[in-house]
Amino acid sequence: MLTPRQIRERQLLRAIFGDQDPEDDYVTSHNDNLEKMVDFLAEAEQAAARAGRRGFHCYFCGAKGPLVHCTCGYGQKFGCGRERVFTCQECSKAHVFIANRLRELFEMKAVNRVRSRREQAYYVLVRAAAEDLDGDLRDIDRRPDGERLRYHLAGACPYDDEPHEFEANILKAFREAKFLSWQALAANYQKQLEQIAIDGLARLMAFGTQKIKSSPVSSMKPEDEIFYT
Repeated sequence: MLTPRQIRERQLLRAIFGDQDPEDDYVTSHNDNLEKMVDFLAEAEQAAARAGRRGFHCYFCGAKGPLVHCTCGYGQKFGCGRERVFTCQECSKAHVFIANRLRELFEMKAVNRVRSRREQAYYVLVRAAAEDLDGDLRDIDRRPDGERLRYHLAGACPYDDEPHEFEANILKAFREAKFLSWQALAANYQKQLEQIAIDGLARLMAFGTQKIKSSPVSSMKPEDEIFYT
């Protein structure tokens, strides 16, 4: 009879190599790091089970270490300042990153028009939480972290909220969502910023090309015209 670990190894081999025989030479020749992979996956599963529970591990992702003192400045709002709550280095970095982006957002003036800086920054945060939110929202508490956060962020309005209301409603969303996935949020937020930069550069290049095409070149020397046509 196979042990649970051997069953896990067979499942992993099947996931990697499909229906090939686990005893096949090709499979076994790629099996050197299998034990490490099994251990890694087992630890990831255990960490996920620990997340959201107090103990000598990161409260947010379940990792066992290294544990650090979080300096995000929103300890009571993000949860990292509560009693017997520990934070790992990576989650702490994510807290600080998001905290800094929120401070920038809260400093932006409320402007009652579309495409204001505050509106744009708000929707970067919303999309970083989750790209879409559809289906039956009555089961929102059973949805993934990011979807819960996006749902509760809707309680903040970048157009009508006064600065103190806007800040309070944004921070309240994290608490109501019981949010834990800080590393994913920070990574998604960074991707949003990078995409905005790429889109902006593309628009700038398109605008520049448009201007060049509309520029008169008849007075230029033939050897210079190649740069503008």
